Amino acid sequence: MKKVVLIIINFSFLIIICVNTLAQEKWKTIKPIKDTSFLSELLVYHAECTSCTDAEVDTGWIRLPDSLSEKYPLYSKFNIDFVNEDFFKRLFKTHKSKKFDDVYLVRGKVTGMMPPTKAHGYIPVFDVYQYKLIKRWPYSASTLVDWKNVDSLYGPLPPSVHIFFADKSYYDTVPFRAYYLIADLKDKGLQFIVDTTMNRRLTPSKFYEKNNKPLIVVNTTFFSFATNKNLNAVIKEGELVCYNIHTINGRGKDTFTFRHPFGSAIGISKKREADIAWLYTDSSMKMPYALQFCPDLIKDSNAVLKKNSVLKTKYYTAGGFSELSQEGHFSKWKMETAVGGGPVLVQENDVRIKNNEELKFAGKAIYDKHPRTAMGYTRDGKLIIMVVEGRNKNAAGITLEQLGSMMQELQCWEALNLDGGGSSCMLVNGKETIKVSDVSGQRPVPAVFIIRKK
Repeated sequence: MKKVVLIIINFSFLIIICVNTLAQEKWKTIKPIKDTSFLSELLVYHAECTSCTDAEVDTGWIRLPDSLSEKYPLYSKFNIDFVNEDFFKRLFKTHKSKKFDDVYLVRGKVTGMMPPTKAHGYIPVFDVYQYKLIKRWPYSASTLVDWKNVDSLYGPLPPSVHIFFADKSYYDTVPFRAYYLIADLKDKGLQFIVDTTMNRRLTPSKFYEKNNKPLIVVNTTFFSFATNKNLNAVIKEGELVCYNIHTINGRGKDTFTFRHPFGSAIGISKKREADIAWLYTDSSMKMPYALQFCPDLIKDSNAVLKKNSVLKTKYYTAGGFSELSQEGHFSKWKMETAVGGGPVLVQENDVRIKNNEELKFAGKAIYDKHPRTAMGYTRDGKLIIMVVEGRNKNAAGITLEQLGSMMQELQCWEALNLDGGGSSCMLVNGKETIKVSDVSGQRPVPAVFIIRKK
């Protein structure tokens, strides 16, 4: 019996559970179908909704077909309505002694959308053709990824730092390989710093040699191949040394319209406390100004986002299914070390991908599978860095949604996506973790995050 894990998303809370896998079950057919290649697979589980009169059938994330995703860009990613709902209500047998039930894998397709309500956006309507039971109650705590401690392969490591590896994920059926590192921010024997270059780029291994062989080196910011400059904020020894891009020119009919995103960053203060925020940066400033919530995207006819206007304006966010609306002003963000990236993946241990506001990826690119790098922190002061391998036969990479869910499972209170693809690389004591995707080897980058022993 192997152990796997499932996340249950309810209207009022999220629980991470571990379940026992059954012997290989055969697919059972609800509707006859000859070709199953066009069907999507989903995990389906029964959860009592504490705010509803009836039990709900919930699922994980779902990607809409092209015909619907363009028409309904905002929809609920937490709930799915089923054409076969009566069947599932009969299939699930509510246990009075617990709030959850058995888990099924289903095959089907999205056929339409339910209209939005005050509580959620449009809900996909999913038509199920086949199903099979894959997991039974009881459950215990764990995750959807089979992480294994590999400290012995990358030692010596201090007691406050650990490295984990996984080559099996239950999020997907494609090949998977990833590592994550956890380090105690309160360990005064560790330094959390950054290093940058001036108009050039170095490989992580070159940064490793340049910085006297530190414990950890990992890639961070997005950058320009043409100029070798960082495209995100970087704070080094308390001083802002690189800046966000705050204006994106419109195209075509929108040539005279400008969009002004506020890029996100993760920082560590002198008190060794981590934070993720949305920043306004300017070359005249020694430190950035920050908002603790993601503001709505600004669109106007101004080619420049002026400092005085930014600092005087009260910003708003409309909120969403699991997020309250907020308002406030930018304030100084006093960090000793910080690196920018984006979009934000997790807030308050909830997956909230802010790509529409940060404009890091165009169109449906957030659904593409690529190598990834991410960084987050837990409420008890642990820093988590994850790198995911991709673009080879042993590892396909993952989507941003999957990356957010994995960081959430590791109990990140907040988490941030960093530059991925060929840039993704983490060295532990100078030794590579994932296999980098560029054929030529490690990609030179203009900035890295470093953990070193004092």
